Amino acid sequence: MFKFLLIAVLMVGAILSTVSASDIGQRFKKNPTIFSQDISRLAALLDELLKNNPGLQAKQARVDASTAQYHASSQALYNPELEIDYENTDVDTSSVGISQAIDWSDKRGGRKKLASFNKKQSVASLNVARQSLAADLLLDLSAYHTASDKNALIELRIELLQEFVALAKKRYQSGDVNQAELSLAQLAFADASMQRSRIASQLMAARQSLITLMGKDISQWPGLPLSLPEVDLKDNNIEQIISNHPLIQEQSAKIESAMAKVQMRRLEQNADPVIGVRAGRDGSNNLLGFNLSIPLNVRNTFKAEVNVANAELIEAEYESKNLFRQLKSQLLSNAGRYQLVRETWLEWQREGQNSMANQFSLIHKQWKAGEISSTEYFLQLNQTLETRLSAIELRQEFWNAWVDWLNASSRITQWLNLSHK
Repeated sequence: MFKFLLIAVLMVGAILSTVSASDIGQRFKKNPTIFSQDISRLAALLDELLKNNPGLQAKQARVDASTAQYHASSQALYNPELEIDYENTDVDTSSVGISQAIDWSDKRGGRKKLASFNKKQSVASLNVARQSLAADLLLDLSAYHTASDKNALIELRIELLQEFVALAKKRYQSGDVNQAELSLAQLAFADASMQRSRIASQLMAARQSLITLMGKDISQWPGLPLSLPEVDLKDNNIEQIISNHPLIQEQSAKIESAMAKVQMRRLEQNADPVIGVRAGRDGSNNLLGFNLSIPLNVRNTFKAEVNVANAELIEAEYESKNLFRQLKSQLLSNAGRYQLVRETWLEWQREGQNSMANQFSLIHKQWKAGEISSTEYFLQLNQTLETRLSAIELRQEFWNAWVDWLNASSRITQWLNLSHK
């Protein structure tokens, strides 16, 4: 990635003896973003997102609609009908009657049950959206802070290279450096500038993603903790974790809804009778009548509708089994990946960070004592910068693995002690 820098350092290392090592040391010691173990700001940001996100508000409106539909399904299926009849012939005939269709097979109960499961499914869908949005926020924060620290690191590299080029030009004018060496130094600076442009673009994209998600900009975005707990995944709680996952709950509600739909379609096969009574006058005689009508489902038995509902139920059941397998595989895979990355990160924190700081201190003393050349000093300095870059990328992998595990186990809000479920 930084091959041009290495070549340039080799070529112009001799000119670096005039650069203040202590000045470079101060710039190198600039720390990346400091992350606190206090996750209260992170929790507050996520809580704000879950309360104000338009996408979630749309899902909540869907829940409200399904709730209203549930209440509507509790109402009577049929209203009574009023009939008024008058006939003016040789004999005046008039009557008033009322008829009522009877919900003989309790279709209203079937509708209510179906609406109840539809409501349950919409609530589960809202929880799925919340979980996904929470994961998006954490991953976007990970990408933002990674790009931010990479940007700070490339700025330090650019600063060093600017001095390389400036000193190379002076040495070129005095004849100590030839054109080829000067060109290589300039080429290394140009390459680093292009890298800075790419990293700056990544930083802008990550920041814009957060702004889009939150609907506003924040001067200091909260970071993720640098110390995270171990995952202890036992066989006896895998099934429970997966069963509590919002996706499984949504699929379970879908199955229940499909079962209620099958029952509803079977109820619809039963014809509902209509009973009516009427009273009136037929000339000088009183008129009293009774009416009973029963639809005959002979041309259409509605069996096809039942078959469709049955097929949809079977589809939902197979989808549930497939989803359970996928989530279980994802859970185990993410847990294993997180544990592996976590061990690497802990090892870096125990040994790598101190070793990097000690390495810089050592080569700085050796250079001042004349034990190593300027070229070797800056080659080792470059290697230290490369190591810091790798550490930044390892930190992002560590965070992403943690978020993926939380998402697979549906524990993001639980980790942040939020009341959202």
